[in-house]
Amino acid sequence: MTTKDCGDDIRRLSEAMDVLAKLVLEQRKEGGSLQLEYQRKIDALDKLINMILRLPKKDGELGDWEVDKMHLAGMLRDGIEIIERPDKKRACNRKYALVPVIERSSTVGKPLAKKKKNKIACSFCSEIGHTRAKCPKRIVYVSQRDS
Repeated sequence: MTTKDCGDDIRRLSEAMDVLAKLVLEQRKEGGSLQLEYQRKIDALDKLINMILRLPKKDGELGDWEVDKMHLAGMLRDGIEIIERPDKKRACNRKYALVPVIERSSTVGKPLAKKKKNKIACSFCSEIGHTRAKCPKRIVYVSQRDS
């Protein structure tokens, strides 16, 4: 093998690597644009469903629901569940797509339940709120006795 052949091989290898790098960059750009387009569609779908959920119900009460985005993303990956219900007016079945929703008030800063105070009575001093192991009177008594 001569140096000319080696130089030729290196040049061809370099050109092939250049073509491969350009293909990889092009694929990344397409993937990024697909990701952005998918996210835009998800956001538009979310806005539309939330708008529908806020419409007044039959009894006149406004809806206080919103889309559960975590479950919706999973459903879009796995397939949306469709149910059929009979339509009495048309004497046929209607198909409905199920959309996961959560109550809006349940997601917005609900006050956490406060922890109830301990109602255990100490067996040493009979005071409520601590056990014998943590009794301050017993700890003082034991330390005085040991001295």
